[in-house]
Amino acid sequence: MDAIINAPHEFEVTPDIVDAYARDGAVMLEQPFGPEWIDGLEQAIQDIFRRYENGTYPGDIFNQDGRFEITGAIGFHPFVRRWALESRAAEFVGRVIGCKTVRLYTDKDIAFGKRGTTENATIGATSFHIDGSAWGFLGEHIPSFWLALSDVGMTKGPLVVAAGSHKKMDRLILPSPNNPDDEVAEGFLPYAAMREFLDRHDFPMKIFPARRGDVVVLNPLVVHGSIPMREAGFRVALSTRWLGEDARWRAAPIQPGSAPYAGEFAEGSPPSDEFFPVIWDSERGNVSKLTGAEARHTLTERKGKMVYKEFSRVETQNYAKIDA
Repeated sequence: MDAIINAPHEFEVTPDIVDAYARDGAVMLEQPFGPEWIDGLEQAIQDIFRRYENGTYPGDIFNQDGRFEITGAIGFHPFVRRWALESRAAEFVGRVIGCKTVRLYTDKDIAFGKRGTTENATIGATSFHIDGSAWGFLGEHIPSFWLALSDVGMTKGPLVVAAGSHKKMDRLILPSPNNPDDEVAEGFLPYAAMREFLDRHDFPMKIFPARRGDVVVLNPLVVHGSIPMREAGFRVALSTRWLGEDARWRAAPIQPGSAPYAGEFAEGSPPSDEFFPVIWDSERGNVSKLTGAEARHTLTERKGKMVYKEFSRVETQNYAKIDA
């Protein structure tokens, strides 16, 4: 099994991919992993959900209205952790964003699932948002790595991105439309500013239908969401977060990603080797085993419980500007 999983795979990050990410804030990597990685991850998510259903999964799962979100898969499932530490995921991240070192933002791995039924196949869209608003780190080198573990065609809720919006985002917009009366933290705009921001700039909307095994890399400041599911069935994706060279700590009060590390880091400090060891660097390749990442990227050494707040689901969304 090891030889099969770690066998060379032909995918490489090209200059066109790098240019598209810089221009649009999002880019698709088509089939970057061998099938054994994808089969193993899909099985791992199924394992986790079965453990949740029988009450033995120790992590957090949001499960409501045909939508589920599994947090902490890297910490709790050995195969998901192995993929994060030993596959080429960190290398792909580094080459797309142009960083020489890449770390794993462990507590922000989330498996998203949506299930449409024959009785009610329409599952609500994910509202437009920027990922960076909900994290304890700030910087442009903090991409999301969204990996489809099922086919996500036009009727299965694909991602939609306001192309180029990361270049115009000069202040973070709160991630939640659900609590409009919440006090706005310093340095943030209320969620109501999102619609005005999109209307003012009239960004082209790019849709990313994906095959099982495709990846979309997202800039932390790019505005994105998803189209509602319009078909009975099921779709699932694993979204992991990574830290490049400009990531700096900010324990903003609305950022649930900061909770497990409260009091650990000084404001403005880079990610520490103790909590976020380097997984890949451009000179040595994958260094996860050299840095002790296998031991650190579990929950056994965490100082606090992982915290995640479901922050972006709404039932209706205006997609009039989307050009499919």
